[in-house]
Amino acid sequence: MDRLSLLRQKNPGLTIHTVDEKIFSRYARLVSSPVFAGIAAYIDRTTVVPERNTYVADIPELHTKENDDALCAFYGGLVPQIGYCNGPNFSMNGSEYHKGPELTIAITDCLMWWMLPEDLVDFDHVDSSRAEVFYIPKGCAFLLKPEILHLAPCKVDHNGYKTVIILPMGTNRPIDPALKAAIRANGDPESKILHMSNKYMITHKDWQPLVSQGVHIGLLGENRRVNPID
Repeated sequence: MDRLSLLRQKNPGLTIHTVDEKIFSRYARLVSSPVFAGIAAYIDRTTVVPERNTYVADIPELHTKENDDALCAFYGGLVPQIGYCNGPNFSMNGSEYHKGPELTIAITDCLMWWMLPEDLVDFDHVDSSRAEVFYIPKGCAFLLKPEILHLAPCKVDHNGYKTVIILPMGTNRPIDPALKAAIRANGDPESKILHMSNKYMITHKDWQPLVSQGVHIGLLGENRRVNPID
């Protein structure tokens, strides 16, 4: 039995979509580039920490002229940051979005929970039942549309997951507290969920790693999870 079939067997109440289904195009599109293989090989040498997800926003060594020239095609001529996200995660925990596309390369098989911008009510809350989950096979590269709600991938097996994460430069960097306060003082309701630079985020009330950081509690309902295949 293939891994997707095993996942579906382990998660009988969960509809697991694939990148080949029409619904995938609501959220993302598949992309390719000659530089993806080299970037993926570099990130594959990183490790999965068993206790927590690991996110690194940008790796200077990956900014070769060849990589930057190729990747800027996906960002209107701008050179994006090139990083990674690895981990043991198996639940939603929260959701975030960015003002710009997110390019992901799956180093391992993984699963991702996605929701549409209109699922988020008043920049305040969203019910976890709105999320669709997608099986992303190893080697798959996709461009997630701007403002699609997402968070860290989920693992397929006990080894965890590894992904390349490419975003507009400066995304997910800390914001000076005074600047964040000034942004929120403008009265735009979206600003209350601004957590870091170009990172709008909500969390589930039971996910203490984000609650403890002051992330807005806005993922309602069950903190949905995936049962890995082993």
